[in-house]
Amino acid sequence: NMLIDDMLNMSRIEAGKLTFDIETFDFKELVTDVADTFKYTEITHEIIKELPAGQIVVKADRQRLEQVLINLIGNAIKYSPKKEKIKVSLQIEDDMVTFRVKDYGIGLTAEQQRQLFSRFYRAESMNNISGLGLGLYLAKQIIVRHGSDIQVSSEFGKGSEFYFSLPLIEMTGS
Repeated sequence: NMLIDDMLNMSRIEAGKLTFDIETFDFKELVTDVADTFKYTEITHEIIKELPAGQIVVKADRQRLEQVLINLIGNAIKYSPKKEKIKVSLQIEDDMVTFRVKDYGIGLTAEQQRQLFSRFYRAESMNNISGLGLGLYLAKQIIVRHGSDIQVSSEFGKGSEFYFSLPLIEMTGS
């Protein structure tokens, strides 16, 4: 089902028909829910959450951002097979909230980082790890459609950190 959804979403993106349902919601709650879901399905890794107190309200497509979070956290787990920890964090700076997911796994070369968000890109050294190379392509398209960009910082053999920012509507209870 996920493969079919990814293929359909890729087709919609290319046709300019990927729809977005923009709403105001607590992004921290979404991050917490997605991270907690992985706690029950991926017992090999501990997901450490570093989240500020209170609500972090954004105006975005909740379902599409959930898709991005699932992809990024799932990849962090998938590409750090011999490590136990993944770090998920939210940082507030000025009027932006930045989501970060950091793994301590196999990392990426500079060349892999340049091609990473291309459609169907699969790094040569990743042949033993399943995937079609659509997840990061779709994640980037979704974040770009939200007026931002998704980025990666990585060192081969030491892990990767993926991150993106969204405009902060309000922060309460901090």
